[in-house]
Amino acid sequence: MAKKLTPLEQIDLRNDYLMKREELLRSKVNAMQVKLFDRVFDRYLLALQDKDGKLLNSIENRNIIAGLDKVYNQFNKDINIPIVKTFIGNLNEVHDLNASYFKTIDKNAAQAKTPEVKAIMDAQLGIKADGSIKKGGFTDKFIRDETALKKIKKITTQAISKGESFTTFKKNLKEYIEGNPKLQESGSMQLNYRTYAYDTIHKVDALNQHEYGKKLNLKFFIYKGGLVRDSRNFCIHRNGKILEAHEFSKLTYNKLPENQKGGIPASGWNPLLDRGGYNCRHSINYVSNSFAAANMKDYNSTATQRNLKTVKRFKKK
Repeated sequence: MAKKLTPLEQIDLRNDYLMKREELLRSKVNAMQVKLFDRVFDRYLLALQDKDGKLLNSIENRNIIAGLDKVYNQFNKDINIPIVKTFIGNLNEVHDLNASYFKTIDKNAAQAKTPEVKAIMDAQLGIKADGSIKKGGFTDKFIRDETALKKIKKITTQAISKGESFTTFKKNLKEYIEGNPKLQESGSMQLNYRTYAYDTIHKVDALNQHEYGKKLNLKFFIYKGGLVRDSRNFCIHRNGKILEAHEFSKLTYNKLPENQKGGIPASGWNPLLDRGGYNCRHSINYVSNSFAAANMKDYNSTATQRNLKTVKRFKKK
C-alpha cells in the first residue's frame, strides 16, 4: 500500500509537478521550433527562385510566400495543437492535485466543491462542459494564434524585396524560428508559449488554491517556492511564511514599499493569482486555520532568518 502523504508533502508534490511540467513544456517547444524551421525552410522555401545566390522579387516567389499559410496550418495541426492539448490536460492534473490536497483538510467539503472549482477553471481556459473548445476562448486563441506565421511571411517578403542572399535569408529566418539556444524563451514558438502557457501553469494552480480556499473558508496560506539568485524582493520578503489571505489580497502596486515593486505589474495585478509577477515560481498553499494559528509565529520567524541568510550567501558568490 502506498504511503499516505501528509498535507505538507502534498504541497511539495504539487509544486514539484508544476516545475517539472513547465520544464518539459519548454523542452518540447524548443524541439517544435526545429521542426517548424524544417517544414518552412528545408521542405518548402528552398524552392524560392534566385539568381547568383540572390532571391528574386518574382511572381513565382510571391506565390510561394502565399503558400506558407498551408504549410504553417499543417504544422499547427500535426505538431503544435497536440502539444497545446497535452498542456491543457496537464492543467486538469493541476486541478486534481489541488482537489486531493484540500481533501486532507476537509474531505467532504472539498469533494462537494470540486465540480464548482473545475467549472471555474474550465471557464477561464475556454473549455465547455462537454470538454470541447469554446470559440474565442483562451484555448481557441492559443491554438489559432498566427503571430509566428505572420512574422515568417514578413521576413520572407522583405528578403525577396531586397534581393537578399539565400544565405542571409536562411540565417535570419532560422534565428527567428529557432531562436538563440543560450537564451530562455527564445524563438518563434517560445514567444507564443510565453504569451499563453508558461505563466498560465502557475496562475491556474493559484486559481484552484484561491477558489478552494474561499469555498472552504480557509484564511491563511504558505507562500512557498524557495529563493534563487534573481528572486524578487516581494518574494524574498514572503518566502516560506504563513500569510493572511485577506490582507494579502488587498496589496496594490502603489502601496508596496519601493524596494518590493520590482517585477510587479503597475496595473492589473492580482496578488493572489499573479503573486510576484510574470515568471514567479512561488505558490499559494492554503492551510487549515488551526494549523496557521499553531505555526504562524515559528514559521515566519524561521522564514525571515532563512531568507536573510540565503540572500547574504547569494551576494557573497
